[in-house]
Amino acid sequence: MAGKISLSFLLVFVFYECTLGLHRTWTVSGRRGGWALVFDPYKSHTSFYQDLVRDRALEIWTEEEGKLYRDLLREVMIPQFMLVEFTLYPLPFWGAWLERDYPRLFNRFHFYSDVNLLRMVSSGYEQPYSLSFFLGDILTFYDILDFQNWKLKYRGKGIIGVVLTVGNQSFLDSWLFKDYWVQLMGKMRGVRVIGSGAGEFSWDFKAGVKLHQKGELPDVLILSFRRRRMDPGAPKFTPGQNCRWEYEMQFPLRDFGPKRPLTKLLLSYGKMFPIHLFWDMQLTLDVGILFERKRTFDRSTGLILADEIVVSQFFVRPSIEF
Repeated sequence: MAGKISLSFLLVFVFYECTLGLHRTWTVSGRRGGWALVFDPYKSHTSFYQDLVRDRALEIWTEEEGKLYRDLLREVMIPQFMLVEFTLYPLPFWGAWLERDYPRLFNRFHFYSDVNLLRMVSSGYEQPYSLSFFLGDILTFYDILDFQNWKLKYRGKGIIGVVLTVGNQSFLDSWLFKDYWVQLMGKMRGVRVIGSGAGEFSWDFKAGVKLHQKGELPDVLILSFRRRRMDPGAPKFTPGQNCRWEYEMQFPLRDFGPKRPLTKLLLSYGKMFPIHLFWDMQLTLDVGILFERKRTFDRSTGLILADEIVVSQFFVRPSIEF
């Protein structure tokens, strides 16, 4: 048993979140564009983006958060930016592949009863990969330091628009199924600099629908909210500082009622510990609970059954951010 546990922790430690990125920008006929590649064991992506207009209005930062959101909502009426992105979830994909094709190796990650360490760190994901098309606007906010000489200071960035996402595979309890699906979401996200620039505060709101070709998987209405605050100068062990929150609710579009109010509820809290060794980094530990109402299936045959169950799962996601 001790050998199994040590192997499990050794392999999972390799997949601690270590985010690395590359990017390149260009200008075509006065319109800015670019390419980005970000590798992360939990979520990696590559994207191409392009401005649709030449001249952008200058946005002045306001400390009133409500006004910031109203300014973003105003910009969605006239799309000025587009993006195409392919997203891959390496660790969840790898875990599902091991369980299906190499169950003996996957079972070495069991450390108590039927609790699997690999499934614990990769739970909560709905698909192994996806392709997204975004249309909307990106705003960069500045402070005016000197009106006469027009000196500006970068304060933050916001993005708002509509994103269409498609895929041909889905997860059900971390098991991989063939399933053509489409998702249409309205989103509003952004980030602002805290203090002298060492810290930042970010937010992410999303709402929309997801439809499945596979009838056994529910079509749902999705509401999601994420919030992150990072300030190296704040007390390290204060719960409200250097932390991130995530909430997500999914409501069934069919058979909604008192006996079936939700198909998914995700609550997550992450505590970040900024440290400096050779460079600045953050050690993060996310803990949370995932409740899902879903169909049962036979893991030996991969067939989805008619019975519906409610599953609750506690998860832990360690990470390192550079």
